[in-house]
Amino acid sequence: MATFDAVSSASFTDTDGDSSHTFGNVDDLSLVVAISFGSLASGSPPTVPVVSSVEVDPDGSPVALTEIGTIHQTAGGDEPRVELWGLSDATAFKNMTETIRVILSEAPTDIAGFGAISIKDANNGFGTFASAVDECGSIDPSITVTSAVDEFCIDAVSGRRQDDPPDTGQTERFRFTGAELIATGSTEPGAATSIVMGWSCFGGGAPHWAQGGVSVLNAAGGAAASLPHKSHGMKHMLVR
Repeated sequence: MATFDAVSSASFTDTDGDSSHTFGNVDDLSLVVAISFGSLASGSPPTVPVVSSVEVDPDGSPVALTEIGTIHQTAGGDEPRVELWGLSDATAFKNMTETIRVILSEAPTDIAGFGAISIKDANNGFGTFASAVDECGSIDPSITVTSAVDEFCIDAVSGRRQDDPPDTGQTERFRFTGAELIATGSTEPGAATSIVMGWSCFGGGAPHWAQGGVSVLNAAGGAAASLPHKSHGMKHMLVR
């Protein structure tokens, strides 16, 4: 059964950010890095950076992660964005402490934050990326992540002017607050067929949000990793 191993996190306002991650002394490790950011820049549309690369041990023998999925809210002036990147087999880093570096195409206008989450009894790929966008005045953040009882699920949310705790059953793993934007993410054990990963919007107004998530497959079985999926626009959701 795929289960939580460790988490490291960092926020940054330049083009890149580092976290120091200690992997457990276990076999069959996977790694997911969930990145949340957006834009407060003027313009129509405002400029929003994208993730250029994610690497483990960038100053030694770099190992690149691959994109799992991206969701970008294009409505409003804040344009929250979430990207998930993964390394299906991270067992080479067992019992090691390594730098994890996220590089953006340009510096964010507010804050960028990420959580690097290693999972044990995994290393067999990822499920299908699930995503949604909307605004808190309409609906709270929520996605349905296809999973199984032996899988482990990870999500991230980017939003503006909101204090949004995760729903019961989820464990918040990172949270960073900028001038206006919040970057946060959680984990939850998988269940038969699927799980719903949600957050409660607090605060006034109708801030926009973007949310993305994925299941991490158990080491003993499951489908191969899905191809990267990118989406842009309103009210989008994709599940396996």
